[in-house]
Amino acid sequence: MKVAIAIGFLRWLFDYQREEIQLFLEGRGIHISTGEISILSEEFLLRFYVLHNKHSSQMKKIFEKNGGYILHLDGSAESGDEITFTVIDGITGFTIDSWIMPSESREYIIPFLEYIREKYGKPLTVVRDMSEEIATSVYEVFPGYLNKFATIILSGTLEISYSNIDTKSFAE
Repeated sequence: MKVAIAIGFLRWLFDYQREEIQLFLEGRGIHISTGEISILSEEFLLRFYVLHNKHSSQMKKIFEKNGGYILHLDGSAESGDEITFTVIDGITGFTIDSWIMPSESREYIIPFLEYIREKYGKPLTVVRDMSEEIATSVYEVFPGYLNKFATIILSGTLEISYSNIDTKSFAE
């Protein structure tokens, strides 16, 4: 189990490639194939996800103590890959949950947001990008809530600007 944990941290926290992990482990007398490294790194993710979900009630208590949570959401992927859609609390910085989706489409986003609403309640506000699919999904799951979109502008310095959006305007 210690090897699986080491592989998980090297792969997912430090972004090592399988071959780099293999060299690292060989330097410590552990000989393992890159295929086995792939299997153990995925097993690490699954176990970590289960552990994370076991503590969701503790996160909810922290959110309640803070007076609620601010839902930041976005999907990310490399060209042609599935989307990793993640929601983060803007107050604590906790990653609330992530789901793998075939696309950033409302047919996948809505069930995910409904799951988040059911598990953690309604957010204070929602921060998202300008995607129409995300906007429509947010409006459907959290009707009447103020949601904001974040635009990142790169011009020598990193500047994040938030704009208030009346979610009802997206439904019309």
